[in-house]
Amino acid sequence: MIQASVQPDKIKDNELFSQMKYDMVKAHMQYLLFHIFVQEIEEAKFTDARIKPILQELARVHALKQLKEDMSAAYSSGFFAPEADLNINVVLNQTIVRLRP
Repeated sequence: MIQASVQPDKIKDNELFSQMKYDMVKAHMQYLLFHIFVQEIEEAKFTDARIKPILQELARVHALKQLKEDMSAAYSSGFFAPEADLNINVVLNQTIVRLRP
């Protein structure tokens, strides 16, 4: 979309696509934080074996909540089916119950 625009680069950067770029940077930063968190969980040596599964469940809850927060792009691209929201709610509730029975 950005490359297909015939507007000058300055207008593309400052007016037309600035919000889109901000959203992409924000999503990328969320991905990086999540990826680092999951990687640290996998690499850490916990003295209590119960900690790692709990942190993995917390990561799962965070990922599901992020999906629920902004699913419009996944729906509009056809990546998610219409019933995906219901399925994500079910899995999110199941994960929360596992964390706090």
